[in-house]
Amino acid sequence: MDGVVMAEPHAPPHTPAAPRAAAGTLLQLTRMRPRGARPPVLLGGWCRDEADPADGARVLDAYFDAGLQEPRAEVARAYAAGLRQLAVWLNGVTRLDRAPEEWEFVVYRFLTYLVSEAYFRHLYLARALRAEPGLVPVALDPADYLAPPGEAELASWYESSDYFNLQLFSQAARVLAPGAPVQRRSAFDAVAGDPALAGSRGPVMEVRTALRQWIRRPRPAVGPGAVVLFPAHFPPAALAALGEGSGYRLAPASFPRSWRRPAPYDPALRAGLRVTEPGEGFVRGFLDALRFNTPCDFLEELPRHRALADRVARRGRPDLVAGGFFRGVPERLWIQSCRQGPAPTRLAIVQHGGNYGESADTLVAWTEVERRVSDTFVSWGWGDGEAKVTPMPAPRLMSGPRDGAGDALLIVSGMVREYPAADRFRGAPPPALGQERFLAALPAELLPRVRFRAHPRDGGTVEQQAPWRHRFPRVSLDRGERGVHQEIADARLVVVNYPFSTTFPECVAADRPVLVISDGRAPAAHPRAREAYARLHEAGVVFHDAEEAARAAAEAYQDVQAWWNEPARRAAVLAYRRDFARTADDAVEQWRGFLRTQVSTASGGSAGRKKGR
Repeated sequence: MDGVVMAEPHAPPHTPAAPRAAAGTLLQLTRMRPRGARPPVLLGGWCRDEADPADGARVLDAYFDAGLQEPRAEVARAYAAGLRQLAVWLNGVTRLDRAPEEWEFVVYRFLTYLVSEAYFRHLYLARALRAEPGLVPVALDPADYLAPPGEAELASWYESSDYFNLQLFSQAARVLAPGAPVQRRSAFDAVAGDPALAGSRGPVMEVRTALRQWIRRPRPAVGPGAVVLFPAHFPPAALAALGEGSGYRLAPASFPRSWRRPAPYDPALRAGLRVTEPGEGFVRGFLDALRFNTPCDFLEELPRHRALADRVARRGRPDLVAGGFFRGVPERLWIQSCRQGPAPTRLAIVQHGGNYGESADTLVAWTEVERRVSDTFVSWGWGDGEAKVTPMPAPRLMSGPRDGAGDALLIVSGMVREYPAADRFRGAPPPALGQERFLAALPAELLPRVRFRAHPRDGGTVEQQAPWRHRFPRVSLDRGERGVHQEIADARLVVVNYPFSTTFPECVAADRPVLVISDGRAPAAHPRAREAYARLHEAGVVFHDAEEAARAAAEAYQDVQAWWNEPARRAAVLAYRRDFARTADDAVEQWRGFLRTQVSTASGGSAGRKKGR
């Protein structure tokens, strides 16, 4: 792959803010810098340290601010090639012979994340090198690459690990600047607390003890008429009511969690994986890097996960598996086995977040993948008439915030990310999601009523909000002592400062006055969602400018019920609720009928089904 250079047809034009760098000028890619003097050029604001913002270095603004149509096409090609390549490797590790489409359900969550994040870093670096061809990236030696243990670590690593981000940028540099020198880990100053360098975590349990604990827990129901529910956010009362008088057995899925430390990253195994898929440019670089970035759960740990899945599969298979989260690899391998051969188990994937149908966390939309790998995809109201989509009342919205007695103006914040994921749509003027701009535009007398809630992925770490927290000392900080539903119930008005969140439909379903700030750059994936957000913008519920939103919030706060029930605004909210936050008084009955229909469809081919694989 060395020597392959991407043509980069869709990088936006760039006008440097400063003279071009001299040939050979070092370009720092993350806060991890080589020991000694700081390189004179930094790629993006994420390379700066608060304690030592620039140290005389020049920051090159390489943010991506073009449309997403062409990037999505490029990423889709890399995703498809990566899926085919992974199928080859996973078949080799497990000694199976399954097609890429059969493996997709097992790997799509991490693969969609990884290909999107790798592409944006590739594009940022390509733009920087195009603007200043003399730059030489400071890259990490492949001998020091690391892979996260699992999907959860992957998400946190690319958001907050300087080491893993240095790795991703270094992999892009192998394609875009193949002659750039590489340095070993010891040549870089590490950043304290980096999650990629924290070492293995988790409980260590003796095998027999772990299995005894598992035997005492409920395990998946199997056999004809059985339904296995993975997490889909049903409230406990609704979940209990689903099985009453239904004629089928309803059981929660239960697999043992990790009972010993995960197998460590194996550089020899990774280096021995051959890239057999063709590709060039970004696609080729992504395939080569995939050998090193795939979480250990899918390579080093996969034989052990498969053994556990096979042990459960030998007990039989249910007629239906339904759920929104399939986090564990053994669970997904078990479902994969149940869907093999004659009379396979049916799979219903349930929407579990508010962004489905509205937007995509990744450039490869999970909605489309989950429709492809399941028998039916259950939405929160959208998709009437669309193939393999069943609109239903949202389980997650069956219980939610109710009327409280508070008078807070509650700001529910999005994630604070240090790396490019937060700035995909950045451009000029400055992003409208800025918390400082919103708070600065509020009347001073309203600030004591403001309560700010950090995103739980930030761990409630309001310390990350220090720049504006010190500027607005009268604002109350919510450290997460209470659940978000209680906070919403006790608020007079909720302000959601990021688009396509789950908090917004939760407020709408509970009929709690809410206002959304969206810069309008992140396009909704579904045509009906684009129409809904345009209508909400016209009605004064969605705002594209933080200062305008602050003025509207201050006015609405004075008589919030009159504001919320204004006829045009009310009509726009109810239209959104029908398609993207659907609820119903008979929601449990509707779900009972849905599950019964799915079981009936499955059991038509399950007569005479034998236990085992």
